[in-house]
Amino acid sequence: MGATEKLVLWTHEQKCWKAVDSLAKNGFGAMYCATPQDAVVRVKNWATPPNARRLNFKTPCAVTGFCSDCNSPDRLCRVTTIIDRQPRMTDMRVLVVNADLGF
Repeated sequence: MGATEKLVLWTHEQKCWKAVDSLAKNGFGAMYCATPQDAVVRVKNWATPPNARRLNFKTPCAVTGFCSDCNSPDRLCRVTTIIDRQPRMTDMRVLVVNADLGF
């Protein structure tokens, strides 16, 4: 990776951290994940098991506390969507809701 690529990544990360800090200062819960893989791991091993337990779903993660990539009909983490860039000819918005909606 060249110096320019490293600078671009560093700048992007700094912007992300500023956004997380700004949200936290305004009473929102926010988390920064450095890579998409980190975000998926966080969802599957940190957010989904407690929600499955809270909702009394019959999944392995509700019992063990971590993802086992199950095929349960109650599986919460069935869809993973990553948007790299805004699709052409579309309008996208990010909604920040000031409410505790789970993990």
